Amino acid sequence: MSGETGGSPTPTGNSESQTSSFVFARSPATVVLLVGLGACASRCGSAAPTAPPVAAAPVVLPPPLPGPLVRADGLPSRFSLGINEAISVPLRAVRDQGFGGDALKAHLDEDARLTRSLGAVFVRGNTGAFPRSSWWSSQREPNSADNTDTWVRVVQAGGFEPILMVSPWPGNRTANVTETYLPTDMAAYTAWVTALVERYDHDGIDDMPGLVAPIRYWEVDNEPDLKFTVPPRDAVRDVPPGSFCSPKEAATVLVATSAAIKAAYADAKVLNGGIYRPFAENGKSYLRALFAEPGVAAAVDVVSLHSYASDEHGDSFADALATAGEIIGEIGRAHV
Repeated sequence: MSGETGGSPTPTGNSESQTSSFVFARSPATVVLLVGLGACASRCGSAAPTAPPVAAAPVVLPPPLPGPLVRADGLPSRFSLGINEAISVPLRAVRDQGFGGDALKAHLDEDARLTRSLGAVFVRGNTGAFPRSSWWSSQREPNSADNTDTWVRVVQAGGFEPILMVSPWPGNRTANVTETYLPTDMAAYTAWVTALVERYDHDGIDDMPGLVAPIRYWEVDNEPDLKFTVPPRDAVRDVPPGSFCSPKEAATVLVATSAAIKAAYADAKVLNGGIYRPFAENGKSYLRALFAEPGVAAAVDVVSLHSYASDEHGDSFADALATAGEIIGEIGRAHV
C-alpha cells in the first residue's frame, strides 16, 4: 500500500519475484495496493515471447481515483491498484535474443491491455528486468534508451501512472557487476539522471517525442537492505554480508539521485529503494539507519517498503505497515 504527500499514490515492487508490496509516505493522503507479479511470469521460456496482434490503444490519462476512505485515525485517504512489472519482458528475451522493435511494442501493448482489464492504475518499471533504466545499462546495452521510450509510450497510451526506477546499477544482483556500490564518477552518473528525467518531464525541452504527460514518480534503486544483508544470487565473487551497499552508501546515492531528478523536474516525487523486509529486524534497522543519514529524509517524498510474507492472517504485512507508520512519524517530526 502507499500513502503520499498531497498527490497521487505510488506502488512499488521487486524485480526478482513479488508477492505484495506497499509504499507509505509522510502524510496519509493516499492508499495504494500493489499486486506484485514476476516479470512476464507466464512467458519466461527459452524462446522470445510471441507478440500477439493488438490494436493501438488510445492515449488517455489515468482515471480519477475512487472516493476517499477513512483511516483508523480518522484522516482521509484514497485507494487504488497497481501491478509491479505488469508491462515487461524477460531480460534474456531483450538482451540475449534481440527481442525488440514492433514485436516488443506489440507484446507490451498486450500486457497493457490485460493490466487495464484488471483495473490497475499504476505500473512500475525496473532496472533489473525492463526497461532497465540504469546508468550501467545505458553504457552497455545499445537499445537501453529506445526500450525506455517504448515502455513509456505503451504505459501512457494505456492510461497508467508510471513509476520508473533509476539507479547506477541494474537490478538486485548489483555486486555481480561492480565491486563498489558508489558510482566511480558520481558527476557523470547524476548528469545522466538529470538528462533522463528531462526527457520525460513534459516541459517542451528535450522531451521524448510523443510524451503526453510527465513521469512524476522516480524510485532510486531497489531493496538496498537485501544487497547489504546477503550476497547476490549466483555470486561471481565473495561478498561478505554487511560489506556492500551500507546505509551510508545507499544514502549517498539516494541524496545525489534525488537532487539530480529535481534539477530537471522540481515537482517529481522521489521514492527510496523499497526495503526488502521491513517487518524483520535487519530491515527495520537498515531503514532507520538510512533515514538517519544526512539529507535522506529531505530527499525522499515517498517511503517505499516491500512485504514478502505468506502468513495466513497477514501479521507480517501489518507489522511492516506499523514500521512504516513509525518511520513516517519520525520524518514528520523532523521536517514539518
